[in-house]
Amino acid sequence: MNSLEFQSFIDKQLKSEKILHSYMFYGENIEDYKEQILLFLYSNIIKKNIFKEYNIREEFDYNIIREKENIYNQILSGVIEEFKIVDGKKMKVQDIRNVFSTVYEKPLIIDKRIYIINNFEYLNNNSQNALLKILEEPPFYVTIVLTSKTLNGILDTIKSRCQKIYLAEKIENRKNEKKEIISEKIDEKIEKDIINILENANIMKKSQYYSKYSDIIIKENIEEILNILENIIYDNSMIYNRLYKIVVETRRRVKSNCNFEMTKDYLILNIWDEINI
Repeated sequence: MNSLEFQSFIDKQLKSEKILHSYMFYGENIEDYKEQILLFLYSNIIKKNIFKEYNIREEFDYNIIREKENIYNQILSGVIEEFKIVDGKKMKVQDIRNVFSTVYEKPLIIDKRIYIINNFEYLNNNSQNALLKILEEPPFYVTIVLTSKTLNGILDTIKSRCQKIYLAEKIENRKNEKKEIISEKIDEKIEKDIINILENANIMKKSQYYSKYSDIIIKENIEEILNILENIIYDNSMIYNRLYKIVVETRRRVKSNCNFEMTKDYLILNIWDEINI
């Protein structure tokens, strides 16, 4: 399964809302997929928790975006106890028991308990057997994800209880195509897009606005977009003070390697909000 096929798999899983109890993602290039795997599990949490809490289907409210970002940061920092990410390289039997010590306690903050064990191929047989007892009869609210470069050394009884997904080397065709497009008259094309983003903010609904311009902003052109946006608003004193802070904060997030999709959400939705004050 390549990266595009994997994204299609993720989309189908999220749409069906049938997230399984156990997955095993494996392949020599597993490191390239770890963020994608994390976002898959995170998106399921958001879909089931935030949207239900606010009783909405609309994603384009800034309060929702901010709450989504807050949860994502808490997951990465280990604050959410129900979402654990551990490295299997040095895990012993007792480490497995410690990680899963609360597995039979119903979650409080989110509606699932999610466990990601990276580098699972390093676990010895005793440590794997300690996990096997949980995999055999996991509580309904538990999802366990194992990542590994290889299936060698992993017990058949473990493999048989997980949905195994082989992840091949990532296909960069789409990214390369975008780079080629950007390289041809990049300033002229992006400047036109940015002008449209600013001009259309007060004549389009937020959801339509987001859908239209979300695909324009990609990782490969975000710096050019911020530079051009800064130049445009600098020449317009009426919106300069209101939008400049958004540009500065977006650039900070890019340099800090914050999640790109959330950074893009922040930029687009805040521009819309400020222009529509």
